[in-house]
Amino acid sequence: MTTKKGVWDLQQVRDKQLQDLWNYQVGQLWSLGRAYAGNLAQNGVVPNSPSHAGLSSPLQIGSDSTWSMSEHGDIKGNSNGDSNHAIKSDGTLWTWGVNEDGAFGIPSYSHNDKISSPVQVGSDTTWKNTIATSGGNSTRAAIKTDGTLWMWGMGEKGTLGLNQPHNTKLSSPTQVPGTTWASISTGDSRTAAIKTDNTLWMWGSGTYGELGQNDRTSRSSPVQIPGTTWDYVHVGYNAQIGIKSDGTMWAWGHNQQGALGQNQGPGQLTRVSSPVQIPGTTWKMADGGNLGYTLAVKTDGTMWGWGYNDKGVLGLNSTSDTGTPRYSSPTQIPGTTWSFVACDISKSNYALKTDGTLWSWGYQYHGQLGQNENNKNYSSPTQIPGSWSGVFGGRETGFLYKG
Repeated sequence: MTTKKGVWDLQQVRDKQLQDLWNYQVGQLWSLGRAYAGNLAQNGVVPNSPSHAGLSSPLQIGSDSTWSMSEHGDIKGNSNGDSNHAIKSDGTLWTWGVNEDGAFGIPSYSHNDKISSPVQVGSDTTWKNTIATSGGNSTRAAIKTDGTLWMWGMGEKGTLGLNQPHNTKLSSPTQVPGTTWASISTGDSRTAAIKTDNTLWMWGSGTYGELGQNDRTSRSSPVQIPGTTWDYVHVGYNAQIGIKSDGTMWAWGHNQQGALGQNQGPGQLTRVSSPVQIPGTTWKMADGGNLGYTLAVKTDGTMWGWGYNDKGVLGLNSTSDTGTPRYSSPTQIPGTTWSFVACDISKSNYALKTDGTLWSWGYQYHGQLGQNENNKNYSSPTQIPGSWSGVFGGRETGFLYKG
């Protein structure tokens, strides 16, 4: 890449991507779906709410246009459905919803206090990215621009990475040792993070081999997964997905419903405690949903799904509520211009295309698919009106970015 300051080699480019030094867009944040205790950040009001309380079409959060998004299409925010965080372009961190187990990261709020409009977490202006659990508990993690990693909320089974007892609760961000953290993902009682040297580390529950250590031991401090070429990691409800710099994808953990993509039939599903490769060499990113399914995008713009297909979550124009409800190998979802996919923890999914259109499918009860209706599931991607730049999902909720 050539710049005004000269020429950077590929490693320098990658280093800057990992350090999040190119950042990127600012814009509006919108919400939709289940309305509960201020989780949609609509200041306690949900206009024209249907009988299933929620928003079935996106509504902007306030009038602020300074929310931040990364180059990859993911908003710098997170949700577990009832408590949420997002970062603004000035590096400030904001929260709203329900303060379950210290999830806000603000000590002055008590357990289960509610906020219906974003309030700032502390006074720091150096927050880089933030992520919540995909499994429904209140673990929170965020990385600052200096490469430090901070955790708060519920530390179930050591998921805070601070060598503390099971179920430790922290109401303020607390630093995990180290200063070279680059990216972070948390799941159901587990956390994974990549450092700037492309090493991958995990901690938390290892009951089913989720920590990739070739055992089933839980750990309350980071332990390294072998390898020094990790570029991407996602911690799901049952499966952990990692992508290396050569575009290969690897999976490990609980293989419920075929979520590890190992082409195993009924009765053959085995738990995996060390990373095993999923076929292909052009994988870009992945996300996973509750009850064991995975959605992933390749660099050629194709999108693939495997695992549990309840409510049509795999976007394959079919549902499998009876019989054998799973695909144990990656199966292509129609289309060749997909750029990013996000799952919430209630079997609702969102994906962006390169033309700025946003699509949704899967389970819907509170309007979270953005189709101006409720209680209707979709087994194929269906467009949400408008032009969008990013998305993240919560629990029957979606947060959309328009930049």
